[in-house]
Amino acid sequence: MRGRTAAILLGLIVSGCTAQPDNSADSSHRRSFRPAGDYVHRLSGVHFPRSVGRLQLVEITEYDSKASDVGVGYNVFQRDLQAAFTVYVYPAPDIVSIGSPRNVIRQTRNTFCERELQGIEQSIESAHPQMRLVAHGEIASPSSNFEGPGRRLVYRGTDVFAGRQQAVRSEADLFCYVGGKWLISFRTTARASDEYRDQLDLLMRSIAWPAE
Repeated sequence: MRGRTAAILLGLIVSGCTAQPDNSADSSHRRSFRPAGDYVHRLSGVHFPRSVGRLQLVEITEYDSKASDVGVGYNVFQRDLQAAFTVYVYPAPDIVSIGSPRNVIRQTRNTFCERELQGIEQSIESAHPQMRLVAHGEIASPSSNFEGPGRRLVYRGTDVFAGRQQAVRSEADLFCYVGGKWLISFRTTARASDEYRDQLDLLMRSIAWPAE
């Protein structure tokens, strides 16, 4: 859940490994703009093309003064497909290991990731109580730079979208410790009757994922 990592991580200690949140971000700084071309998240190296398939990059939001925490918005509003996609890239907490084996580090990361997903779920359901969770599972990694899997939530219900109240489908996909230090989360909302899957899959494959 973008911007709430520190609160979620309090007390997370597993067998000699501790997840340490990054508290250096200045949450009072927020800047939104529309780029003239492609956008590169400087700290992670994630590259966002100006257009992907039918999607157009419409807005960048940098949530802190270092631009370590960003949201990148893509839209498509055509007759047969109306959908909004936002990709969030933000720092994962460091894992401090005191002689811990790899499986313990992996367990600590998985524990954090589950808590982060729960935070996303709570945020969606708090802001959109009329939406109903219809699927909760895993998603294969779209990048050779990340072993995966990711985690997926899918909602259906009635909500305000594209300027009017209508039946919608909303999805959240979370990938943890990409490149060893980043969280990448995709949030999609579309009309319930529209099939957005091919465009979301293409977007996931088209951004440059950081390697560990």
